[in-house]
Amino acid sequence: GQRLLQHAQGTRIMGRDASAANEVLRQLNGVGKPFALLCFHGRDLEPLHRPGQSNPAQQTGGFRMSGRLKGKVALITGAASGIGRATADLFVREGARVVAADIQEDKGARMVEEHGDNLKFVRCNVMQEADIRNAVDTTVSAFGRIDVLFNNAGAPGAMETADAITTESFDNVMHMHLLAAMLGMKYAVPHMRTSGGGSIISTASIAGLQNGFGPILYSVAKGAIVHMTKLAAAQLGPSRIRVNCICPGLIATPIFAVGIGPATQVAD
Repeated sequence: GQRLLQHAQGTRIMGRDASAANEVLRQLNGVGKPFALLCFHGRDLEPLHRPGQSNPAQQTGGFRMSGRLKGKVALITGAASGIGRATADLFVREGARVVAADIQEDKGARMVEEHGDNLKFVRCNVMQEADIRNAVDTTVSAFGRIDVLFNNAGAPGAMETADAITTESFDNVMHMHLLAAMLGMKYAVPHMRTSGGGSIISTASIAGLQNGFGPILYSVAKGAIVHMTKLAAAQLGPSRIRVNCICPGLIATPIFAVGIGPATQVAD
């Protein structure tokens, strides 16, 4: 417990300072690196220029731009904060057009102001199948196709232990994480097949791989996403659709902000 707290406190150094993050990892001496994964917006993770070269930051607002997603269209759920927001920002910088799906309309409006025609916001409660379908339809209507689906929306859910869960809490957590991701695939895959392929990513968690990183229902749901990813990858591979999931450690996002220290507005 004390050691986990020590590692978790390392995530408090998150801002935009990669050197500070590297110092945290050095102090942990490699043992606690999974606990010290930080949520950056992609600005300071690598040098923007080397001595003797022109500084691309002067022309790109401080980021390295390589256009790796030029011409691609992405739908991201849970896009208004945390990992979703950082992903949306990065995708736009890499040349993609993005539909940001979330229930936080005020934050969505600010994203549109920042990214202009390259990003469209759609209100989407992933607990509602109709909202997920509408998000996919909006993506295709706005940008003509969907190349990437990032199933990212989530919440920590109920905190019950194994001997105290309720049917309601079980259904809510499984719907929010597992069913929402499957419904996203249900509606996105036909469009991906039409355009010749695509990429589906879902946010799982280290909690879905190991004990001690989250409540039981959240952890079970994330473990199910890992297995769902393997099955869906095998089924959709022949259609040139790649399916992957990511398993973050303790990331300083709004979901975990209360538990590990940063104010919610900072974690956003």
